[in-house]
Parts: sequence; C-alpha cells; structure tokens
Amino acid sequence: MSETLADVARSWTALGREDPMWAALTDPRRSSKRWHRDEFLATGAAEVTALMATLAQRGVPPTLGAALDFGCGPSRLTAALALAGFDSVIGMDISQQMLAKAAELVTRPTVPIRPQPWDRADWGREPQRRSCVHVSSAATHASRPGSRLCP
Repeated sequence: MSETLADVARSWTALGREDPMWAALTDPRRSSKRWHRDEFLATGAAEVTALMATLAQRGVPPTLGAALDFGCGPSRLTAALALAGFDSVIGMDISQQMLAKAAELVTRPTVPIRPQPWDRADWGREPQRRSCVHVSSAATHASRPGSRLCP
C-alpha cells in the first residue's frame, strides 16, 4: 500500500490529538500522556548538544543564524535549536495538532520559534536563508511513492 502525504497528515494529526509528546518520542514508560514538559524538552536539548558537539569535532560547526526544523512535531528539537543559540528557528510540521502542542510547550519569550505548517510555507519567496536545516524522520514520508515534499 502506498501512503500519501495526506495519509501521513491524517496519521500525525490523530497522534497529535491523542498523545503528541509520546508520538514524537516513543518511550514505553511515557505512553498514555506520561511525558512531563521539562523532561521531554530536556531530551531535545541533550540531542542537539550532542549533534553540535559532533559537528564541531568534524570541523563543521553550523553558523548560528536561522534554523529550520522540518517535521518538528511538538517542538522538542525546535526549542533545543533555539536554546543552542540560533538567531531564529522555524518549526514546520504537517500536523496542526503537533504545531498547537509546540506553541503550548514553548512559551519562553527568549526562544524565537515560529511554528508553521509545511503546506503553507512560501517556499519560493522565503527571504531568509537557513544556516541549519534539521530533518529527522520526516524525510522518510516525503520519499514514499505518491508523495510530494513541496505542494
């Protein structure tokens, strides 16, 4: 069976309605809405810290300008990218439910995050170049037969 992006959107919207933090970071001990906000966001901070250290070790530390977290879900890594020092971060997701959870979780005014649905992005006229683009498992959905990354 071929899964389209519309199917993916429906799936992630349902998951976002049920338990968005667990859907983004599955841990059997955290199912049934047992993730705590700070604990959940701390996992993102640890992951981004490790990523930045690895990039620095390999001699390619990113310029801390603007970042894009494609497939951001409830913003676990989006918030961490902002706290790592990027000037601004856009978190894009296919699910409005996930973006709503992102807006709820990241309430610090010092974290410059702008959640944005991927299908409403102005891909051709984005004025700011990105110094970092983070894509986790979201890319697997874009490469499936019958799917399109950009509308």
